[in-house]
Amino acid sequence: MVEMTDIGPQRTDYPKIAFVHIPRTGGVTFGRLLETLYGEGEIANFYGDKLSSVINDKLDNFLREDKRRKNSFRVLKGHFVYGFDPEIKDANYVTLLRDPVDRLVSYYFYALKERGNYLNGYLTQRRIRLEEFLMSQITVELDNYQVRAISGMSVSERGRVTRDHFQLARRNLRNQFSVFGITERFGASMALFAGLFGWELPRYVSGNVGDYPKDHNISMRCLDLVSRRNEWDIMLYQEAQELFAARVLAVS
Repeated sequence: MVEMTDIGPQRTDYPKIAFVHIPRTGGVTFGRLLETLYGEGEIANFYGDKLSSVINDKLDNFLREDKRRKNSFRVLKGHFVYGFDPEIKDANYVTLLRDPVDRLVSYYFYALKERGNYLNGYLTQRRIRLEEFLMSQITVELDNYQVRAISGMSVSERGRVTRDHFQLARRNLRNQFSVFGITERFGASMALFAGLFGWELPRYVSGNVGDYPKDHNISMRCLDLVSRRNEWDIMLYQEAQELFAARVLAVS
């Protein structure tokens, strides 16, 4: 069964949310905000934990649930992709996007310190350094992961991300996601979300913030390789920034 969030009852008139949580984009803080807005038993989480470190197991279990049961949740949040379950109805898809290179640097330091992360043993036992990680192909996280998630492409497959996936991701972001945010503009993102959904936002404290040296040096060779490998993520992020700025301006 999907883990339920244990919180007190809140308002019952907020709309249904499906939060596509792309790692290292501020999703932990946003997830905690959702937990303050929605009531106990209304939230289904899709994250690794002590009971099940494999997220795919949780997704598979959820997909086997009764349709009515699945649609009883008003918040779905976690590491799933857009449209992961066609039986989910009337959900407002939302997500947060981040500069692709910054996200990968943050992900390296997170995986390095987080023992529960599936890459932790690989990184620590082999003493993998930042550039070595960024230039490797150890995980699909390093290959246009944001386009994978937004397009609905399976993130467990190592298939090549193409222009078609990028075009689908940009269409989904514009037309299928009710709203999206930009990590670097987190406050403005939350205000945009609140205005659309009628949320009364509480005060929040950023959670799971990356604690790593900000003066790390990455060679031009490494940056060039990472940028070429993640060209579709970079293009999506650039377009998302422009679209986000226009939407913020429209409601200001």
